[in-house]
Amino acid sequence: MWVLTGVAGLLLALQSFRLLRSHVHRRQRANNDPKMVGVGTAAPDESPLTAADRLAGTEQAADAVRRLLLDTLDQLRFRADRATVAPSRTAREIMRTPMPARARAALSILVESEERGRFGGRIVGLATYRACRACYVRFTAWLGAPTA
Repeated sequence: MWVLTGVAGLLLALQSFRLLRSHVHRRQRANNDPKMVGVGTAAPDESPLTAADRLAGTEQAADAVRRLLLDTLDQLRFRADRATVAPSRTAREIMRTPMPARARAALSILVESEERGRFGGRIVGLATYRACRACYVRFTAWLGAPTA
């Protein structure tokens, strides 16, 4: 009986090791993906909206939406209590940050579009980008931040 338990434990440990190793390899490949270099960054004299428009113009709508979302969260983090919008917070936690309903609706569309593309595997097209761009403009108007 103890031999079977030992063998089962060994097999479980081996499978756990394999899963962990494949997860690490996937993360390393994602970190070295040349398509992801520069996502979320803009030239020093380029506004976030201009950078996102440039990405969308080169058929990188998903990266453009990600750029808008990252900038929106940066602006919200700057304006709100940093602990409330810490980088470790999930989108649902950030959505509980006090803000007007219209700003929350705009942020919600940005978050949902990014999640559908990144985690849901759906294609983020130009129409989705345009809707997210409009939400970004509405949200930054609420923040009082310049968009261009």
